[in-house]
Amino acid sequence: MANISSRRGGRAQDIIVQCMTAAREVMLENGYDETTMEDIAAHAGLPVATLYRHFGSKFELACIGDQIWLERFRAALTDPRRTNNCFQFWRAWTTD
Repeated sequence: MANISSRRGGRAQDIIVQCMTAAREVMLENGYDETTMEDIAAHAGLPVATLYRHFGSKFELACIGDQIWLERFRAALTDPRRTNNCFQFWRAWTTD
């Protein structure tokens, strides 16, 4: 699985977001099993080679949103400025 924090910024980041958005939309419409990398690339308006340059598989694209949320959760939980206990943190995280 690719590491989001190591991805480059600028145009590359725009392409990554474009691919993630297209993947989500196509998979919601067609289902995971019926979606191909070619479908996602076409929906994103990108060559399939560009999609593969940033994501190695359909599975990686399907999981990337969860990985982003997990990294945000980890960063918030380990933030040295956090003053609430773990229970309070979890309650706030799940209700916000």
